[in-house]
Amino acid sequence: MAGNSFPITNLLQNARDGVTFAMTVVDYAHHEVHEGSAYYVEGHATLSDTETLTAKITTPDVAKQLHFEWVVQGTGEIDVALYEDATGGMAGGTTIAPVNNNRNSTKGSSVVFVSGCTTSTAVGTQLHNWLSGQAGTKFVSATPSVAVRADELVLKPNTTHLGEVISNSTGNNVSFRAYWYEHTPKTGLKVAD
Repeated sequence: MAGNSFPITNLLQNARDGVTFAMTVVDYAHHEVHEGSAYYVEGHATLSDTETLTAKITTPDVAKQLHFEWVVQGTGEIDVALYEDATGGMAGGTTIAPVNNNRNSTKGSSVVFVSGCTTSTAVGTQLHNWLSGQAGTKFVSATPSVAVRADELVLKPNTTHLGEVISNSTGNNVSFRAYWYEHTPKTGLKVAD
């Protein structure tokens, strides 16, 4: 065997469950958890009608790509947006340290996540916009809302992103969770584009 070659029979043998002999497979995102390269941040806030919760997400200037997903839930109506290349403003707020999903890993993320900053003066390119829930009225209670991005969005490196959650309900209890894994693309021969 030359270089990095590994016989397919060895690969298949090592992928079998020892009891049932079924093939054991994990998806790539799950693999990144095992590698200690998957992270998350989460938080919550109570928003009044028209109040906005913002998050500034700054990606590092590195070769690693961030495969990003999120979920935002509210007890009332929410309007959720994500922008790329935001500039200006975005002052204040609280920096939230990313948590590694693999609690045995010593790796850390170099993403900077700031919750509760002021909004941007130039929001940049809109990547996502989702309106969910129903505002409560005198006769109808508010319908819970959810905004989920379950298909990965690969964020550009060395870029400031702005997330906004606009409440369209009073006393809107909003929870958010952003999660991602960091992957360095392989170079060299590809099977297909």
